Amino acid sequence: MEARRVGGAQVNRETILRRCAGLYTLASLGGLIVAKVGSPLLVGAAFAAALWGALPDEKREIRLPSIPDAAGAFIILAFIVGRILSGTDVLAAFVEGLLIFQASRWLFGRDTRDLFILSGVAYVEIIAAAASTTSLLFLPVFVASTLLTSVILFLTYAHEENRESSTEKRTVPVSGSFLGLLGTAGLFSLLITGLIFLTLPRLGVGFLSGLRDTGRGKAAFPGSVSLEEKVFASRDKSVVARLKGPDSLTPPIYLRGLAASTFDGRAWLKETGRFPARSAGSRWFIVSRRPDLSLEEMEVIQEGTGQASLLLPPGTVEVRWKWGRLSVDREGNVYSPLPISRPVKFRVSVSRKGELSLPLKSPSRNGPDEAVPEVIRKLAEELKLREVSPEEAAGRIAAHLRARCRYERSPDRVSLEEFLTGRKAGNCQHFATATVLLLREAGIRARFAGGFVTSEYNEVGGYWMFRQRDAHAWAEADLGDGSWRVVDTTPPSTGSPPPAKVSHFLDWVREAWFEYVIGYDLEKQVRISRSVMKKTASLTKMVRREGKKFIAPAALLFVFACLAFFLKRRAPGGSAPGKRAHHLLARRILLPVVKKAGRRGFRKREGETPREFLARLIRGGLLPRDETLRFLSLYESLRFGRREGGVEDLRLLRDSLLRHLSRRTG
Repeated sequence: MEARRVGGAQVNRETILRRCAGLYTLASLGGLIVAKVGSPLLVGAAFAAALWGALPDEKREIRLPSIPDAAGAFIILAFIVGRILSGTDVLAAFVEGLLIFQASRWLFGRDTRDLFILSGVAYVEIIAAAASTTSLLFLPVFVASTLLTSVILFLTYAHEENRESSTEKRTVPVSGSFLGLLGTAGLFSLLITGLIFLTLPRLGVGFLSGLRDTGRGKAAFPGSVSLEEKVFASRDKSVVARLKGPDSLTPPIYLRGLAASTFDGRAWLKETGRFPARSAGSRWFIVSRRPDLSLEEMEVIQEGTGQASLLLPPGTVEVRWKWGRLSVDREGNVYSPLPISRPVKFRVSVSRKGELSLPLKSPSRNGPDEAVPEVIRKLAEELKLREVSPEEAAGRIAAHLRARCRYERSPDRVSLEEFLTGRKAGNCQHFATATVLLLREAGIRARFAGGFVTSEYNEVGGYWMFRQRDAHAWAEADLGDGSWRVVDTTPPSTGSPPPAKVSHFLDWVREAWFEYVIGYDLEKQVRISRSVMKKTASLTKMVRREGKKFIAPAALLFVFACLAFFLKRRAPGGSAPGKRAHHLLARRILLPVVKKAGRRGFRKREGETPREFLARLIRGGLLPRDETLRFLSLYESLRFGRREGGVEDLRLLRDSLLRHLSRRTG
């Protein structure tokens, strides 16, 4: 077995290949962990088996017996079928079968063929992980696996060729050029992968995989919002949405995911009936559009919520959505065709004057007496809400609640009456509910709204960030202009400390990952292609227009380059004609030996070096060992070294080898 010297230690080729295959396997298992595909127990078992199997044979204290391939294949196939029949996802069952196969090969495998098979299994696992995750954490897994792919292919080929052609164990130091070759091959593989990603035509329907229900939602809004539930009391810092808008936006910024008008005395009930939104291509009209509206364009990036509700800025009139038919209810809540479990990006047109209304269900009067506490009616009379304009009534309600009631993020179970007359402490649900009911007592149409509110701006990416902890409830009311206006009476809280700058940078990296990798579709591909063609055309025009100015300097530079090359060839130790002739002569002297050996059935293989070829002739008994090695040493010094003498000696040795071949041929 040929060995290579690394840092003075003896390391054979198979050990290098085994360790690279082990790293490749660990990278693939890391991808499965990021994508959360397969059983964690099986992933851990495969991880441990790969660590143990990557050790050289002499380091393994335990020798495990091999098992027949047919028996192993039958066991794994039976396991996959059983998992599918038990209700497991097909992809997860397939990956778990691969993990069992992978662990067994690392434990029982013995030769290079097993390492090559294990690398192929790891490649399939990486593909499965890539199809199951949009996480930025998959990026280092992808880069590492891509770099290792070409390295493993190169090492496998080199090992197999060496095993067939070497005559003895020998030590060859791993030089910087060898490591540079491996690194260059890996970078080239990464570059080719990137070019394929950019140029491979997109079908434009990959988003459908991001609209399936995985049950891993973050910002889910229930069918009803009870005053006794802590729906908007999360302290989770995870980002649920981002909003890019005009510079005129000022905090607080709202995103609504829920609007409800029916209050049963304890909870707000979400509208159940839905109907298709009107559309024109990928433009979906949420409300009737008036020609006198001035609209602002915004962009929403919504993380996976596990539900179908879209998070929209209040006042949204139109949504540009290309992923299936949108539906709306009578409150203006907008739903995608499937639950959203991965990030989606869409543009919206927003009326800054407020949201125009559909045929509304929201009443301007409260419901039956038993649905509204008597304290609401008394408080409305006390504030004389019917005697003032809608805007002033909203102002009086806000002033009263902020002065008399205290905000608590997570209070104990508190009824509306206790919130207004007892402990006078509650969360945003209590403030919003009291506001809606008081507005209705004043004859003002109002409804309950829930979503997110933020004042956090990411200066790196140029967008507003909404976190899970920003969940909030507020009231929306028609204050006389026929549109919904935000009426938020919840007192400002001390809030959380601002996040570190590095968190904004990392979030921008994640957003760029989604924008240019996960969200890279046919539309972006066409746009980038047109941009490249446009810039190429403008560059061509500039060269044609300004090219005459550069002809003379370019010609002068070419002359100097030719002169420098000629002087270098004439310099001592340079590439003089005599030296080049010795290189060519050495190669020509070898050719008769190759031809005569070919007539004996020993043809030189493609990619086989002269040393490997002559070693085969020695093993085949066609050439004497010592004389052939002297010929090879002189040949290599003339062919690749700086030696200029010895051509005649090489010819004499060549003639002697030819005589040996002729005698054996005859």
